[in-house]
Amino acid sequence: EPACVVVCPEHAILAGDLNDPASEISRKLSTAQVTVRKPEQGTGPKLFYINGNDWSLHPSAAQTHDSYVWADKVTEQNVSAYELPVVNGKSRLERDLQSKSGTPLRTPQEQGRPLNGPIQFGGRVAEHMVQTAYTAQHKINWHWELPTYLVTKSIAGGIFMLLSLGSMFGLFNFDSATFLAAGFTAMVFMLITTILLIKDLSQPKRFLNILLRPQWKSWVARGAYIMVTFTAVAGLWWLLEAGAFWNILPADLVESIRPIVSWIVFPFALGVVIYTAFLLGQAEGRDMWQNNLLPFQLLSQSAMVASGVFFALSAFVEFPADLQGILSILFPSSIAVNLLLTFAGKLNSFPTDTAMLASREMTHGKFRNHYWWGGIALGHILPLVLMIAFAPALPVAVFVTLIGLFFYEYAFVMAPQYIPNS
Repeated sequence: EPACVVVCPEHAILAGDLNDPASEISRKLSTAQVTVRKPEQGTGPKLFYINGNDWSLHPSAAQTHDSYVWADKVTEQNVSAYELPVVNGKSRLERDLQSKSGTPLRTPQEQGRPLNGPIQFGGRVAEHMVQTAYTAQHKINWHWELPTYLVTKSIAGGIFMLLSLGSMFGLFNFDSATFLAAGFTAMVFMLITTILLIKDLSQPKRFLNILLRPQWKSWVARGAYIMVTFTAVAGLWWLLEAGAFWNILPADLVESIRPIVSWIVFPFALGVVIYTAFLLGQAEGRDMWQNNLLPFQLLSQSAMVASGVFFALSAFVEFPADLQGILSILFPSSIAVNLLLTFAGKLNSFPTDTAMLASREMTHGKFRNHYWWGGIALGHILPLVLMIAFAPALPVAVFVTLIGLFFYEYAFVMAPQYIPNS
């Protein structure tokens, strides 16, 4: 039996075989009124509470304070996070109200709250009637590395998606210099992505365990293999084109296998871009990430930053005219589409209070400046205005798009982690 069961003098904790109807715990479950934490997640928890109280089972039920009854906070989580609204004794409505005819109006009262209640001191509600005495204090695991990695892998995957589509469907004339410059840039960003992922691990050596002993149900392992395979096939394609460009390999041979290679590279480039949506979707405790629009949003973000990087490269390498025409349409249109998807995600109803609180934390709480001024204004509105009103400022538009996307991703990644999960 667990140690907590053994040492409990009141026999208040039971453990046993739930599948055995004759066991003590099974008999207790059949007669007592029990509940579990977050049954809506569908995870099938095996920890049951007899007469469990919502205040103790739901982390967001009680207001967050700077300290607990018998403990101090030692982590970032909830130190300056979004606080649940409390009902103050006095409000801006608490004044003499009159109708147009001059008849006095009764001051509105909160639904379910008795007049002049609950307990008040000097006209203020006693806010500490329910306070957290102690709770598990979790560190925030993901910081700036993950938002940066979302941007860098979007660039790498997006560049090769565009190169593959151009080769597969003849969208633009293939140019070796363009391919080598863009492909090399994508490989550099893929290298940065790998470094960020390894750095973000608490023990970097575990990266090899993910590859050598994968858990195929997890998108961590699936994503790792997608990225490794993409790097291998895209790198091989780049080497083949480089060999033909420098007359090391027969140009006719490389040209003949180019369509085949592009069809192989494209699905892995697409996977690199959108697999994070499924990875975040497996984080059952972070409901805001479980958004059906997220794969499409990642795809539009990739088109946005990849086409922008293509534009930046055109200052150093002369691109075909038809490619320039595609980029001039793709860059602003992908920004507009991503902006619409971003707002569409906010219009959806939130399935849980955790998702609602995380969204409010991102848009109106600690990360509101990252979201509105960084992600929306700097990453979307300003580039569109620059492209429409002042076309020569295109390099500036590309730069602010990249910076703005990082701010958006930072708010998107960090906000749900600031909401208590236990």
